[in-house]
Amino acid sequence: KAAGLDRVTVSLDGLDDAVFRRMNDVDFPVADVLEGIEAARDAGLGPIKVNMVVKRGTNDHEIIPMARHFKGSGIVLRFIEYMDVGATNGWRMDEVMPSADVVNLIHRELPLVQLDPSAPGETAERWAYADGTGEIGVISSVTQAFCRDCNRARLSTEGKLYLCLFASQ
Repeated sequence: KAAGLDRVTVSLDGLDDAVFRRMNDVDFPVADVLEGIEAARDAGLGPIKVNMVVKRGTNDHEIIPMARHFKGSGIVLRFIEYMDVGATNGWRMDEVMPSADVVNLIHRELPLVQLDPSAPGETAERWAYADGTGEIGVISSVTQAFCRDCNRARLSTEGKLYLCLFASQ
């Protein structure tokens, strides 16, 4: 915050520690991520967004627990379709859970209403809880690619810039 950062997006693919460690490949605990989110909130960063990559058969059972956990917190939870990012993760289409399925699953337990985009080129489709206690987003990079309006770039941990999430160079 002191260096000029205003907001933060955090990756958290589930609340179950074993599932999260399996998804993040670096044996990083959920508790540390949750502490980091609270530290960001305490520092006054916002909005805080949490991205959950959903991989069918691996962490899809964590969708509802994650929705319940962040509902009413002021934190926007976004569900991202599992995809091949840079051709390194052994991606398979049968592991993709379409965003429409995620929305339907949540809506059955926690009713949702669709929101308008907040900005041109927005990658997430936005949904609010019908009771007004927050919102979620879904990013349908596989089933409803947003290439036409994309204005994003990705910076890797090695300092390489990619102009497409699917790029390998």
